[in-house]
Amino acid sequence: MNGILTVLSHKKGSMLFNIPNSAYGILFYTFLILIKLFDMYGSLFLTRALISFSCVGSLYLWFVMIFEVRSVCLLCATIYSVNFLTLFNVL
Repeated sequence: MNGILTVLSHKKGSMLFNIPNSAYGILFYTFLILIKLFDMYGSLFLTRALISFSCVGSLYLWFVMIFEVRSVCLLCATIYSVNFLTLFNVL
């Protein structure tokens, strides 16, 4: 069964240093949760910077999804939305 996630997960850009992008996402959100739990000095600045960076990455991936893959992945669009909602939450 070849769905859109199967197609996207086997694309050339779906891995970085032979590690799936999903693993980076899990590490990223885990790191954000840990920053929030250990509310240390500078954590708000670090959180804002990381989430801003993730939104830039989300924009890039959105354009790749629309113009290169030419298909909309609902899960991907949801993740991009979560990134932007998180950004608006910390601003």
